[in-house]
Amino acid sequence: MSHQLSANDTLHAYYAFQKDLRGEPNLQGNTIPGFGDTRSSHRQIGTLNYTRVFGPNTANEARLGYNRINITFAPNVTENPQTFGINGGITSAVVLPQITVQGVGLNFGGPNGFPQGRTDTTYVLSDTLSHARGRHSFKVGGEFRTFHNVNFGTNGGTFTYPSLADFQAGRGSAFTVTLGDIDSDLTQKAFGLFAQDNVKVLSNLTLELGFRWDLLVSPVESDDRFVYFDVASVSLYQTGHGGPRDKIYGNKSNYQPRVGFAWDPFKDGRTSVRAAYALLSDQPVTNMVSQTAGNPPLVTPLSFTGAAGSIRLDNALTVARASWLAPLSVDDSF
Repeated sequence: MSHQLSANDTLHAYYAFQKDLRGEPNLQGNTIPGFGDTRSSHRQIGTLNYTRVFGPNTANEARLGYNRINITFAPNVTENPQTFGINGGITSAVVLPQITVQGVGLNFGGPNGFPQGRTDTTYVLSDTLSHARGRHSFKVGGEFRTFHNVNFGTNGGTFTYPSLADFQAGRGSAFTVTLGDIDSDLTQKAFGLFAQDNVKVLSNLTLELGFRWDLLVSPVESDDRFVYFDVASVSLYQTGHGGPRDKIYGNKSNYQPRVGFAWDPFKDGRTSVRAAYALLSDQPVTNMVSQTAGNPPLVTPLSFTGAAGSIRLDNALTVARASWLAPLSVDDSF
């Protein structure tokens, strides 16, 4: 929808909604059919744009944006592993463990990590002021973004067998599982400022000069569920409980200069040579930190590797508990 409010004011609005339901017959390299998932999702996007013309040389554009996706992944096979004598920590009809038999390409179960889902919501507010004066065309502006990410998931565990004979005899060699609630509810904010000048140096040469700075604020979990590894103390710290909330990545040094030119070598308007250089930064996806909500003491990630026969389906949890933890972490200098 577009509407001319006055000779100098224009309003534009846009909204779209999309919904789908689809299935994947197989996932994660499964070689036995049926261990896929069903995905239900809906997406929304909306913008509101207001442009104000202050005169022949100056205009301002303000924009509000909204983007949201909600998606769930449900396994096609929902069985209680205990029904089959599997002692891997899952005690209800959720998902079977992912089983890999090496040497013969046999892989089935899971999918590992399912059921899972997420809701991502992004709000953006930006403003750009444009002004032309003589040989110069200036632009200055800023942007504010807030990203809200809600995740849930289940870890059904994995089993590995060195060979088909070991699988037939129940002689496992590796097992992993994460016990506990691995959900997360996080928010990340970002701010950006920029300035740009398009200057007509010669009748056939135009320079583009610009600079942008972005502040990426460290993500925050609503219940302080991020747990990171501190190298200095060789310890795990939970944000807000002995560990600072800004320990996990946040970047204040995103300085981004840029320069470019457009050149008409023959001055006839038929040929243009263009080149540009810029330093650009990107906002890391929150998947990098959301997994730290699956660390001790909130949950128990277990991992065991040994010789064939050192672990079985019926004693996996007992053997792994006596082994070692396998926490995930993020380099705090990232």
